Amino acid sequence: MELGSKLGVTGATISGYETGYSRLVADELPKYAGVLNCSPCDFFEDATAQPPTPTEPFVPSASQRMARKLLAQALNLPEEDLEALVRVADRLRELPPA
Repeated sequence: MELGSKLGVTGATISGYETGYSRLVADELPKYAGVLNCSPCDFFEDATAQPPTPTEPFVPSASQRMARKLLAQALNLPEEDLEALVRVADRLRELPPA
C-alpha cells in the first residue's frame, strides 16, 4: 500500500512534503508517526539536543525593558508568561530566514 493512501492524502501531497512545498499539519504528526512506526519527535532534526547554554547572562537594554513592560501591561501577562514569551521570541530570532 502506498504511503499517501495509508496517511489519507494524495501522492501529490506526499511529494509536496518531500520537496518542502507543502507543510505537515502539527495535529497530524502522531498519525503520520504511527503509520511510519516512529515517534513524532523523529520528524525534527536532533530533537534530543539541549539548547545552548549562554556564556554570559542576558542583560536587556533600556528599550527592551520598556518593551517588556508595555507588552506585559497590554497583554496582562504574569511575569513568568512574559519571560516564556521573550524566550520564544529570542529563539525565533535565531532561526535562519525562510
